[in-house]
Order: sequence, then C-alpha cells, then structure tokens
Amino acid sequence: MSRFASCLLSRRGFHLSLAAIAVACASGAAMAQDYPQRQTIRMVVPFAAGGTTDVLARLVSQGMTTGLGQTVIVDNKGGAGGNIGAADVARSAADGYTIMMATPGPLAINQYIYAKPGYNAEKDFVAINNVALVTNVLMASNQSGIRSLEDLIAKAKANPEQITFGSAGMGSTSHLAGEMLQSAAGIEMTHVPYKGVAPAMNDLLSGQIDVMFDNLPTALAHIKDGKVVALGVSSLQPNGAIPQTPAIASVVPGYEVESWFGIVGPAGMPASAVKQLEQSIGDALSNPDLRKRIEGLGARVDGSGSQAFAEFIAVEQEKFKKLIADAQIRME
Repeated sequence: MSRFASCLLSRRGFHLSLAAIAVACASGAAMAQDYPQRQTIRMVVPFAAGGTTDVLARLVSQGMTTGLGQTVIVDNKGGAGGNIGAADVARSAADGYTIMMATPGPLAINQYIYAKPGYNAEKDFVAINNVALVTNVLMASNQSGIRSLEDLIAKAKANPEQITFGSAGMGSTSHLAGEMLQSAAGIEMTHVPYKGVAPAMNDLLSGQIDVMFDNLPTALAHIKDGKVVALGVSSLQPNGAIPQTPAIASVVPGYEVESWFGIVGPAGMPASAVKQLEQSIGDALSNPDLRKRIEGLGARVDGSGSQAFAEFIAVEQEKFKKLIADAQIRME
C-alpha cells in the first residue's frame, strides 16, 4: 500500500498530512517573502571586463540594486568562449541569488561548437528578461591601410589569408560574423581568437591585427576618436550612432548579424524569484536615464519579459546551429 493511501486510511494521518502541507506552504511563502533579502545577488558575466556584456551588466545591476533594495554585484568569469562562467551558473543553487548576463555565445552557439561545454544550454537555464540588442561593427586598424569594406574585400581576394581578423574567441559572435563575411564575400582571412574583446581591441589599436568585429557599444568611443576605421555595420540599415558608416549588406547583400544581451538563471528557480527579477529588470530598463545611457551606446533596449526571451533564445539556437554546421566550426 502506498504511503499516500495509508494516510487516507488513518484519520490521524490525514490531519498530520494537512499539517505538513500547511507547514510546507508557510515555508514556501516565507522563502518567497524573504527573496531577495537573504544575501547579495551575483550577476555572472562570462567574459572579461570591458566588453559590451560587462558594460550592460553593470548598468542594469545598478538599476536592479535600486529596485530590489538588494545589492547586485557583477562577477566576471571569462574563458572558453563563455563556457566557464555559464557552467558556474548552471551548477549554482537555483535560488535566485546567482544569475547571468547571457549572450548568443553561451546560450545559442557553444553547444554546437564545443564537444563538452560543461552545461546544456537548452536545459540548464531559465530565461528571465532580455536587456538589449546591438549591431556589430567591422573595424580596421589605422595601420592596416584598409579604409572601406570594398577595400578589404579587394585586398583579401588579392592576398588570400594574409589579412588577419581578430575575435573575442572561438565561437563568439565576432568570430561567426567574420566567418559569415568570408563566406558571403568569397574571401579568405586568417582568424586570430582572443580571450575576450578587450585584448583583441588592444591588438587592433596597435595594428597587430588588421580587422575585427565588435559590438557597437564598446567600439563606439574608438570609432569616434578616430583610433580605428569603421568599415560597416552588421544590421541591414546604418546605425544612428554612426550614420556615416554603411551597412555591410549594401556591399554584401543579405548580410546581417546582431548580438543580444539578456539575464538568465539556473533551471529550477522558483517562479516567484524569476518574476521578481524579470520585473526589476523591466523597471530598470524603463528608467529614462538608464535607457538613454544604453541607447547612447548604440544598443536597442528590449525588456520583453521571460516568456518572450525564452522563445527568442530557441529561435536563435536553431539559426546558429545551421550557421555553424554550414561553416563546419568545431572545437574539442
């Protein structure tokens, strides 16, 4: 006989069961009321400091801290294209006190590139809210002599594999953007992967590499200061932050790659915690000052909510799965 059936046959057991249920419900309610007052919330950034993911995480964490009345700290855990930080979050307690600023890399790309990323992107995370979408910009170093996209394509065709393009790492959006350009434009360049955007940008500025893609928010200052040459943006239309820079699609028809940045947590988080975090992010993004700062970076504010973000991630996973298979990109 089952334990449940035994309880039904015992009046005393029945009353004890009700009492146990009441205690459990009270405990759950207390946990919901306590959140997020038990401890500091840790927002993992699975990349080195200084990139767009880090910048947006710090902006949003400030707004969340104000809204929740609880400190939200940013914890940079870079490496392996975002896998190290993502695996850390996937293994963390699903209590709402560890979350991650996610990007296409760890959420929609790495599982199709790495044999053992250390987590399952389709099962180990819960979507909380998307923060922003940004275009990528293709830049050339001043020392490269490349001054336009047409110039880059001509030089690459004349000298296959001689032009170097840097990226934030194997499988990063900056890497895939470069692979897509090579395929679409019919050129061959040499890929130089780095451990994050910042070291790649340093080498672009010093002329150690010729070109690289980066998210517009972190590249914008260098472009405006004339430290690099903006060749084209990866959106179908020019971006208002650098309207003089053409869309790559104007030279390479159909070319389009965008990055996105959103908050996720470990799978199994209480629905109440997901809801509170979703709301706090939405409230932060609705603040005019914060929106202005994000849009000033060349990003588009989202904040569409948990369900919409989950559906968006699923679509992105299918898109990048096909792209990676076509480009035959694989890491052991």
